[in-house]
Amino acid sequence: MRGLERAWYAESVRTLAHGRVSNCLVLVHGRDAPRDDEWRDWVRTVLEFKGGHPRICVRTHGGGPNAKQRQVIAHSSIEKFGRPASTAVVTDSVVIRGMITAFHWLVPSGDIRAFAPQALPDALDHLSVPRPFHPTVLETIRRLEREVVSSDLSLGT
Repeated sequence: MRGLERAWYAESVRTLAHGRVSNCLVLVHGRDAPRDDEWRDWVRTVLEFKGGHPRICVRTHGGGPNAKQRQVIAHSSIEKFGRPASTAVVTDSVVIRGMITAFHWLVPSGDIRAFAPQALPDALDHLSVPRPFHPTVLETIRRLEREVVSSDLSLGT
């Protein structure tokens, strides 16, 4: 790809998509780190959350926020809600799950846990998503995966 084609491609590819089911925000990452404009939109969605403390189910295919993006969402959430959002990260990656578990041990006040895709019900229980909404969350994840260009993988559950 030439420079101009590469720039157009980078701006046209969706790196994340998000939605909401009941009391749960749903975020799907593709394989790449999110673009800053997409991340700003996500942060705005979290900060506009009505209904108490946000609960976030993240499905990642390897992509995730960079250090600056993580800092923005953490500080914004604490400023708005008094603490970070409760988060369950669903990923096939044992490495990512291990990193999140280690982070949880080091920062116990951060309510973040990692789950394998087959443990999605456990992830939603962790977030206190009512059981009748579990199938809708799964459908939402699958729909959002289709919106993310790099998500040619499926949830596998």
